[in-house]
Amino acid sequence: MSDEERKNVASCFCDKSDAYIESAIELSKIAGFQNVFPRGDVIGYLFHHSIELFLKGMLFYKNGDISKIHNLKSLLEQLEIGL
Repeated sequence: MSDEERKNVASCFCDKSDAYIESAIELSKIAGFQNVFPRGDVIGYLFHHSIELFLKGMLFYKNGDISKIHNLKSLLEQLEIGL
C-alpha cells in the first residue's frame, strides 16, 4: 500500500473520530442533569471510542496495519507515546 493510500485510510479513521466527539458533545448538551449516569456512560464511551479510532488511524499510517487492541494505553505504547 502506498504512503498516499495509508494516509487516506488514516484520514477516514480521524473523520470517524471527529464524528464520535461531535456526537458526545451534542449528547452532553441534550442530557443536561437529567438521567446523568446512563447518558454520561454513553458520552464517556463515545469519547473513548473517538480516541481509540484516532490512535488506530495513526497506527495504520505508521505501520500499515490496525491493531485489534482497544486499550488506549496499549495503543499509545504501540505508537511509542508514553503516558
